[in-house]
Amino acid sequence: MRARRYKQEYRGQVIDLFTIGVLAKAIGRTPQAVLKQVMAGFVPETPFLKRRRDNAPLRLYTKGMIEAVRDVVTEIGMRSIRTDKRDKMHAAIVEKWRGQGIEVGTPIDVVDPGTEADDPWQAAV
Repeated sequence: MRARRYKQEYRGQVIDLFTIGVLAKAIGRTPQAVLKQVMAGFVPETPFLKRRRDNAPLRLYTKGMIEAVRDVVTEIGMRSIRTDKRDKMHAAIVEKWRGQGIEVGTPIDVVDPGTEADDPWQAAV
């Protein structure tokens, strides 16, 4: 699988960022399924956004953010995502991201054009 990896300075450190496809692979879903879960409020919106040519946001995640989502999905389960799980899942992910120092709800524009990565999931874990 070919994908792009991005770098961004954040809180005095340069961090690696990965696409929603890498997150999807980590939790055994398609990128479209993860996007639906973001839009429905199960998974919080990432603060790391890169504008594509069509001005649509490319959602990017740190290794720690991906691991947090994976942990919560493993704990709560995603076989049947019901609305009653939405708030619990969202809150658990936000808590883990904030524990990593990620400012949820504050958009950060990523300007790095990205580099090719042969196996982005292996690079992320």
